Amino acid sequence: MDTIVCNVTSLPNFSEVIYPNDKTMSNSSKSTVVPLAAEGFGSGGKNYDANRPGYSEETVDLIASTIKTLSSEISTHTLKYDVLELGAGTGKLTELLIKKLPQKIRYFATEPSENFLEVLTEKKLNVDVGVSAADDIPLPDASVGSVVCAQCFHWFAEEKDIASIRRVLVPGGRLILVWNVKDFSRDWMQAFYDQRLEVLKRVGESPKYWVNSEEWRRNIDICSSFKLSDQHSLPGINFGGGLEKVLSNLTTVSAYNMLGAEERDAYVDQLRKLLTEWPGLDLESMEIPFTTELYVYKAL
Repeated sequence: MDTIVCNVTSLPNFSEVIYPNDKTMSNSSKSTVVPLAAEGFGSGGKNYDANRPGYSEETVDLIASTIKTLSSEISTHTLKYDVLELGAGTGKLTELLIKKLPQKIRYFATEPSENFLEVLTEKKLNVDVGVSAADDIPLPDASVGSVVCAQCFHWFAEEKDIASIRRVLVPGGRLILVWNVKDFSRDWMQAFYDQRLEVLKRVGESPKYWVNSEEWRRNIDICSSFKLSDQHSLPGINFGGGLEKVLSNLTTVSAYNMLGAEERDAYVDQLRKLLTEWPGLDLESMEIPFTTELYVYKAL
């Protein structure tokens, strides 16, 4: 297997644009967000927050332990932040993780979607927040202890993004990746899987940016700047309720949100009809099954 050398290029010191517990924006023209994510998550932050599962206490404890252990091993007085969260979204992980960390921990949550970041900000989590993409992080070199990416690294797993992340991490810092992944092995979940592929094709996208494809691993696993140090496959928090609650999860998926409202509703209706007719399925008590996948990479 070939090794990718992820070139770490120094960028200007952006420290002057960071304001405690406020919002800052990275305006660089170099910053890019995948259209499927930019358009699919450009709105609907409150809907996303209400209709996505959170993270188990076991998962959050493991992430917090990694961060706290690292803080005890490295000199933190030169850091701008102990934790940088990329793609923080509406704060689904942020709100759980910050409760598990010491108050002295300096935390910067970034997200390219202003709409999603507004939802996070409304939670008043006492963290710094900023509008930023992974390839244009507004922080100095070697200024972060840990980078956390929850439910998002598959959107920015390219060499330039990995190099950008490595640039801001101190040597020995950690890149922590976590996903809630749907378990499509349950019989009726196959219908969700098949329709997702159809919708991706309809909007002109491939499954490349679908975390289940594991395409996100193609660069990070052979990058000379990072080494996988820990991995866990954990029980997830299932997302459930009645039929309509389960279907609401579809409206948080970027590909569906790239469709017009009428066409999106037609796809949802298609699944509603199929599940209503599914033999033996209790429509009042349904659950989308999830596992949680956690990866920790060490910055070399």
